[in-house]
Amino acid sequence: MLQAFMAAYPWDLWDEGVDEVLARLQGEVGVTGLSVWAVVPSITQLRVRDVDPRIFRARGGVCFQPVEEHYAATRCKPVVADWLRGRDTLGRIAEKCSQRQLSLRLTISATAAGRVAHQRPQFACKNALADASRTSLCLANPDVQAYLEG
Repeated sequence: MLQAFMAAYPWDLWDEGVDEVLARLQGEVGVTGLSVWAVVPSITQLRVRDVDPRIFRARGGVCFQPVEEHYAATRCKPVVADWLRGRDTLGRIAEKCSQRQLSLRLTISATAAGRVAHQRPQFACKNALADASRTSLCLANPDVQAYLEG
């Protein structure tokens, strides 16, 4: 059976109202599932819908409240996105998708893990001059591998 997924940032669903956005995507667009970014890089986004703020800025990070015990095997720890403010947005999105029988996938970039590389350069990729990337983690680093497993 053919499935149609729409990619979205969590704040796009949250700021307009999860129910309203899912109803529009399911009814007007015909999606059968949603792919939501669970870890986001730094972003500036002009939003065309009537939401506040019209220009959304985020420094990046994980879009969920991490459970510390999942990261006990690594020195590389997640950085929570500032815009969350303690909310469980992904949990609410998952609940609403389930109610509407929409499939849900979470998208995580293995290298662009929010602000981790910027805040913890010891886990970042390095160029030929040994300069640490501000945005990309080094996948060969055992701590980064344990972080991704967490």
